[in-house]
Amino acid sequence: MNNYQKLLGGLGTGTAPEDLYKAVLFRLSVEQRRALRRRFALAVVSFVASVIAAFSAILVLATSLSQSGFWKFVSLAFSDGGTVVTYWQQFSLSLLESFSVPEMVVSLVCVLAVMMSLKFLLKNKKAFSNNLQLNYV
Repeated sequence: MNNYQKLLGGLGTGTAPEDLYKAVLFRLSVEQRRALRRRFALAVVSFVASVIAAFSAILVLATSLSQSGFWKFVSLAFSDGGTVVTYWQQFSLSLLESFSVPEMVVSLVCVLAVMMSLKFLLKNKKAFSNNLQLNYV
C-alpha cells in the first residue's frame, strides 16, 4: 500500500476543464450517430441486394419448372382428375422427377434473406429515427 501512496502521492488532485464533460458527451453522440448511419446504410444495401437475389432466384425457378414440364403435369391434375386418381403413384413420381429442388431451395433461402434483412432494416430504422432527436447536455 505504501508503494502506491509513494507513486501516486505527488500527482495532486487537478481539475478538469469546465466543458470537458459536455465535449465528451457531444463526441460520443456524434460517434453513436455515425455508427447508426453505417448500420442503417448496411441494412438498406442488404435489403436491396436480397430483394434482387430473391427476384432472380424466383425467375430461375419458374423457368426451370416450365422447362422440366412440371406445369404440364400440374395442369393434367386439373384437366383430367380421374386419370390422376387412377394412376396417382406414377403421377406423383412424375411430379417429383420434374420438380427442381435446388432452384426451390435457393429461392427459399433468398426469400428468407429478404425477410431477415427487412427485419434488420426496420430495427435499425427505429433506432436511427429515435436517435435523431438527441438532446445535448
